Amino acid sequence: MNQKLTSVVFVTHNRKELLQQAILAIKSQSVPVEVIVMDDASTDGTAEMVLAHFPEVIYSRSDIILGPSYQRNEGAKRATSDVIVFLDDDTVVQNRFTIADTLRDFDKLDIGAVAMPFINILQNNKIQTGAPDNNEAYLLHSFVAAAFAIKRDLFLQLGGFRAEYFYMGEEGDLCIRLLAAGYYIKAGTACPAHHYQPANRVSYRADYYGRRNDIFFLYLNSPRKYLWPNIAGTILKGLFWGVKVGRVKNMCAGIAAGLAALCRPEYRNLKNPVEHSVFLKFNYLKKKEPLPFSRLF
Repeated sequence: MNQKLTSVVFVTHNRKELLQQAILAIKSQSVPVEVIVMDDASTDGTAEMVLAHFPEVIYSRSDIILGPSYQRNEGAKRATSDVIVFLDDDTVVQNRFTIADTLRDFDKLDIGAVAMPFINILQNNKIQTGAPDNNEAYLLHSFVAAAFAIKRDLFLQLGGFRAEYFYMGEEGDLCIRLLAAGYYIKAGTACPAHHYQPANRVSYRADYYGRRNDIFFLYLNSPRKYLWPNIAGTILKGLFWGVKVGRVKNMCAGIAAGLAALCRPEYRNLKNPVEHSVFLKFNYLKKKEPLPFSRLF
């Protein structure tokens, strides 16, 4: 897929030093880019840094925290290219051909998104969401929001991320809707980016929203036949994990919030279960990923 311009969207909150590194790396790419920064109410001088060092960047700041899903959706509306690259503000590409290689990964009509390889550099050297080799296309059930590319028209057609997730779990929700529309997520082949996620990232927010959104995902997307057995299994899995890591209270709070969400009338209009075949294919990809494209049919 040849393009004259590629839109790169960063969502940021109070990480101006890492954001500056990330923008500098993107501006050195071998293909032309437009950089869009969606600032989720930063108070650390991010606005001043962007305006001083990158006046050409499309910059927008909200006065209150609206969450990464909302901000990514707004960034997509400002993008002008056929493919949008989304990067976290702590994701720094390491190779000037990363964007060009990612665009080449859209080599089949039914590839809707590419999960860009990255390494959680503060934790280990394991490559995440990358293809095992370049011999053939490999499919994943989902990308990670830290680094991915998606066809802009498809993203907008699907309504983007559901901001109701607020934090965590929004990727799988978008990806199952993408699969239902007949598109797949390809494991990327570009040089892995460095993702500066802290090695000890443990928080109440992650536990709470992780468990809450596991249940919320099933409520919105699961066929009726699988809904309650899957919710029961998800609850048990969350409780088991809470016991294992010593954070049962956090997990219980998230599970309670997830069950409470099922009763909220404003969420009923969002409920749109996918077909049985799509739900089974999504879970098959999750279990078998990275799955060679040739083995899907």
